[in-house]
Amino acid sequence: FAKFFGEPESSATKAVLSFGIGSVTGALVKLLILPLDTIKKRMQVAGGTSRLGVASVFLALWKEGGLPGIFRGSGPSLIKAIPNSALHFSIYEFVKTEVLQRRQPLEAGTVLSSRPSG
Repeated sequence: FAKFFGEPESSATKAVLSFGIGSVTGALVKLLILPLDTIKKRMQVAGGTSRLGVASVFLALWKEGGLPGIFRGSGPSLIKAIPNSALHFSIYEFVKTEVLQRRQPLEAGTVLSSRPSG
C-alpha cells in the first residue's frame, strides 16, 4: 500500500493502516458475495429433494423481500468477516515486512539447491 499512501512513518502507523484496509476490504468482499452465499444456503436447506436453480432461488428471494431480503443476515456475516480480514491482512503485511528486512542478499555465483553438496 506504500504505492497509494506513501511509506508510513512508523510500524504502528503501518499496522493501523493494514488493519483498516483489511477491515474495509473484508466488508466489501462479504457484501459482494453475500447474495450468492444466501442463495447457496437456501439451496442447501432445500436439500436433494428440490431441483432449484440459482436464478429461481434469486427470484424467490427478490419476491419475498426485495433487495433487503437478499442481504438479510448480513450482520453476523460482517461481524465475522471484518475482523478476520483485518487480522489476516495485518499479519500478512507484518510478516512480509519482517521477512524482507531480514533477507540476506545472495552473493554472485551462489547456487540455491535443496540437496546437500558433496
